[in-house]
Amino acid sequence: MPDPWVDLEPFWNAAQMRDESLLLTDNGDRVPRAQLLTKGWLVSLTDAGEAKTYQVDTDFFFDDQTKTITLPSHSAVPQATLADLTTLRAAAAEGHQFHDRQVAATYTRMESLNPALVAMSGGENLAHLRGKLLLGKSVRVVIYGDSIAEGFNSSGLMGAPPYRPPWAVQLARRLTAQYGSSVTLLNPSVVGTSSQWGKDNLAALVTDLQPDLVVVAFGMNDAAGAMPVSEYRSNIEAIVDGIRASTSADVVLVASMLPDPSSDRACLVVRRPYRDALHQAANRQGQATGWVDMLQVHQTLLGLAAPVASCEADATCSCSSSTLAAQSQTGPKTFQDLTGNGINHPNDWLGRWYAVEVSELLAP
Repeated sequence: MPDPWVDLEPFWNAAQMRDESLLLTDNGDRVPRAQLLTKGWLVSLTDAGEAKTYQVDTDFFFDDQTKTITLPSHSAVPQATLADLTTLRAAAAEGHQFHDRQVAATYTRMESLNPALVAMSGGENLAHLRGKLLLGKSVRVVIYGDSIAEGFNSSGLMGAPPYRPPWAVQLARRLTAQYGSSVTLLNPSVVGTSSQWGKDNLAALVTDLQPDLVVVAFGMNDAAGAMPVSEYRSNIEAIVDGIRASTSADVVLVASMLPDPSSDRACLVVRRPYRDALHQAANRQGQATGWVDMLQVHQTLLGLAAPVASCEADATCSCSSSTLAAQSQTGPKTFQDLTGNGINHPNDWLGRWYAVEVSELLAP
């Protein structure tokens, strides 16, 4: 039987979008609404736990021209007001409060996805792992990063239906499904950590394990803590160099998703320099790695735009109110559609993007 937690087709190739997440939000006009990523023929709308199916024209309305789902006043479909979202964010609990408010839409796509959602490169730099997989050999995969790499707020880790496992587990299962190889997944990631912690603990947590692939995913906390971009890049390069010096493993570097765009130090003019530094580290001559840009994926899903500022070069930009006002979300997705904790973690659907983007680098 196919693994229910494995997306064998990447989102951009699949004819059907399965379980796309939405949080139907009343923005003040008493009409909770949310949009699909693309136009399509709606197949089903369920709660995020996939236990209850809602009926069109009874529980909700669907406009296929605007891709919009709206709720009547009597609807039992999960929903939220702006005040609810503020309360949930303030609680900052690492549970499933946002997950419980979200719903899942499955539909047949009528449009192609934005090409910017295909945000990975460097598959040619992963010859060691691909070679072992093609021969059907067992491989060891290490995921090394912060709480996002650890799997917060996947429903499986948070103990909520449908219990979808963290994206790293989905990655390992997809490799097994694609190649038939046994994949041992090791995940020493720790919540709240930065690239400095990653460099300091590399030997004990990574290289001593003799992996075949290391997925390095630091950045959310580095940017939040205003680590100098030059120091961030130096730490990442030291991690890559340490892996290469002590193992035969291939390396994939993953740029982090965005935090809540309305939060402090969240704006793109602050976040982009860290992404760019990671990209430069991934393309060093003689040390090139695989590369996945989840910042680009998240930015594209949100339709988030911000002016390019001269201060980006040295990361001296700040998130002033004027800067925040300039970065409008044009959708079709909203941050609350995709968040696991309202602050800086993906939900099940955005977590699936992580798994698919990384595993597509290793497609047969």
